[in-house]
Amino acid sequence: MKYYIKQVLYISAIIGGVLGAFSLIPYFMCLGSLIFCIISVITIIFLKRNGYAGVISLNDGTVIGAISGFIGAAAACIVYMPLAFVGAIIFKQPLLFKFNDLVFIVPITIVVFGMLGAIMNAFCGMVTAYLYEKLEKDRPEEEQVDFIIDEE
Repeated sequence: MKYYIKQVLYISAIIGGVLGAFSLIPYFMCLGSLIFCIISVITIIFLKRNGYAGVISLNDGTVIGAISGFIGAAAACIVYMPLAFVGAIIFKQPLLFKFNDLVFIVPITIVVFGMLGAIMNAFCGMVTAYLYEKLEKDRPEEEQVDFIIDEE
């Protein structure tokens, strides 16, 4: 478990940052919200496909899901809030909050959305680990055939 925590942090931060940037576009905001719910699934699939993780138990899937959900939400908030603030200044739209409020709002948003993301993604990570466990058990074992060659 401890061997791939660093990869989980990097992958979920990248996905969260991309989702935070895409959340500025109104049409992609709904799609980003759906993808945000499955950050842990994307992370576990990436780890399994690239050989970073071997067998992932239900506990590992839950922990990976909670970590990736929290880090993804934190990265999305860290990217989205300043970009929305700068975009509102550039396009001369009325600001919902001032710069001083930004310093107060961002940590609270990170904690609230991080906890929600951790709970959602912990469940999704647990389900993904369960499905991988079932798929690996149902995979037929390769028959090993020993060839004996007799010399005459």
